[in-house]
Amino acid sequence: MSLSLERTKLFESFLREGYRDSSVLPEIITTKWYDEETDIDAKFEQFVVRLPTERSWFTDLSVTADLVFSEIGRSISLHEERTIISLILAATHDSLMKQDETLFDTIFTAVDTLRSRGFRPQVLYVPIANYTRFFEWALHRKMGFDFGVKGDVLHLDAITSLLVRWSNNFMPLFDMILLDPAFGKWIVKPQGREKSRIDVFLQAGEELIAKTEFACRVVDKEAIVRWRSIVEESEARLTDFLRTFQNVEKQVGNILSKRGIAASTLDLSSLAFRLSSVDQRLGEAMESLLEVRNRIVHHPRSMNKDDILQAIEQANQLATNLADLREQDEGRPQSTSR
Repeated sequence: MSLSLERTKLFESFLREGYRDSSVLPEIITTKWYDEETDIDAKFEQFVVRLPTERSWFTDLSVTADLVFSEIGRSISLHEERTIISLILAATHDSLMKQDETLFDTIFTAVDTLRSRGFRPQVLYVPIANYTRFFEWALHRKMGFDFGVKGDVLHLDAITSLLVRWSNNFMPLFDMILLDPAFGKWIVKPQGREKSRIDVFLQAGEELIAKTEFACRVVDKEAIVRWRSIVEESEARLTDFLRTFQNVEKQVGNILSKRGIAASTLDLSSLAFRLSSVDQRLGEAMESLLEVRNRIVHHPRSMNKDDILQAIEQANQLATNLADLREQDEGRPQSTSR
C-alpha cells in the first residue's frame, strides 16, 4: 500500500474517531436510522464540512495532520449538539427559580417536575460560567462525580444520575436545562459505504468533504425543564444576541456550501473571510459582528444595555441581508469539487 493511500485511510479513521468520541447523540436525544416507511415526511437537512488539503499531508512523513481531521469530526458533533440545543430553546420558555431556593437547589425541583410528568431525568445542561460554583455546591452536598470524555456524571441521589453537559463558545447558554432524551427524535440517513452517520470524501491534495444528513424535532416538550440560572435583563439580551448570531452562522455556512467554498465551522473568522469573497460588504459586517460576539462570550460584563441592543439590531440586519443573498443564489447550480 502506498504512503498516500495509507495516510488517506488513517486520516479518515481519525476523522471518524473524533466524531465518535465526541458525539453525544444517543445520550441526549432519541436517535434512529431513517425508515422510508415511517419517516417519509421528515424534513432532512445536511451539514457539510469542506476543507482544502495539502498533498504533503499524504506524502511527507515529516508532516503531521492528524489533529486536523480529528477536529473536523468533532466539529460535526458540535454542530449536531448545537442544533439540538437551538431546537430546545426555540420550543421552550425559561422560568425564574423560586425565591427560597439557591441557584443549584433548583435542580431538585426540576428533577421532581420531570418525574411528576412521567419522565426520567438524564441530562443536565449548565452554563460554563457556573462551573466553579456548581462543583462547590456539589461538594458541599457531598454528591458523587464521575468524569468522562462525553461529560461529567453527577450522582444527585441514590436513584438519579445526570450526564452534565457544559456550554461552550460554540454553544452559549444562560439557562440550565434538564431533560429526558425522549423529548425529541433525531433521524439519520445512513451515509456512504460505511452506512454511518457521516460520509467522508478524501483524496490526497483534494478538498475534504464530510457530511451528515439528519432530521430532528421535539416530540414532547414536557420532557424538558428549562430555567434561568442568570436573571439580569442584560443577560437575557445577551442570550437573544447569541441566538441571532448562531442563525447568522448557519446562513453563512449554507451560502458558502451552495457556492462550493470551503470554510471551517470551528474558525468563525474563516466564515467572515470566506463571506467577503462572495460579498465584501457582508463579510465586513460579519467580521464586525464577530468582534461583538467574542466580547459577549469572553467579557460579557463589558457590554452595557445599549451596546447589546445595537448588536442585536446589527445581527438582525445581517440575517436579513444574508437571506436576500440566499434567495439570489437559489437559481445557481451548486458547486462541487467531487
